Amino acid sequence: MAVWGAEAAAATARELRFERAAELWCGKSAKYALTTWRANVQGRKARRAARVEAVAAE
Repeated sequence: MAVWGAEAAAATARELRFERAAELWCGKSAKYALTTWRANVQGRKARRAARVEAVAAE
């Protein structure tokens, strides 16, 4: 439980750092940038899972 709490806190801190960096980046909306970043992360996870499945199927 403690480990999960620490991971959640680290993830939140990472997101807050990213949001702050996004505010500074070209004056873009931090919310838009964070949403884009999350979508990219989810896309990478999906592609990685597809690769793993393809290798397992061989």
